[in-house]
Amino acid sequence: AVKLNLEASQKLERSFFELPKTEISYQYGQFNSTNKDNSIEISQAIPFPTFYSAQSGLFNAQTWGSRLDYNSTQNELKAMVQANYFQLQYLLLVKRNLRQLDSLYDEFVRVATLRYNSGETNLLEKISAETKRSEIFVQLSQVENDFTASYQSLKTSLNISFEFEV
Repeated sequence: AVKLNLEASQKLERSFFELPKTEISYQYGQFNSTNKDNSIEISQAIPFPTFYSAQSGLFNAQTWGSRLDYNSTQNELKAMVQANYFQLQYLLLVKRNLRQLDSLYDEFVRVATLRYNSGETNLLEKISAETKRSEIFVQLSQVENDFTASYQSLKTSLNISFEFEV
């Protein structure tokens, strides 16, 4: 949309010298005598020459503003794509670390359950291990949701519909 706005400004820039339309009027009737008169009037209002230079400056400034807007939008889009990409990279690393922690806590829960069943420790250690594993599971679920949202945002920013891998 911004690119089309820039192109429209560039096209408009070349139209600064536009003469006003010629006006023609016709009157019929009694004006100066008892006879029927015909009156034809042709007129064209031509603005002062500095008007065209000022209008040219205005259109140039509008094109320049549109060009700045285009460059700004391009830079914002690049920054948004880059931020989404780095966010996805970060979330992939967090997901990998949480999966490693999840496997460690699975082992911790297994060991704590064996120790509790053998009577070596109390129930508190087993519950603590299960709670920690549940916390990691919730964090992993949240990271998955964040990853999906960032992935969709990146796809939207790139204006693509196909799936890709980061």
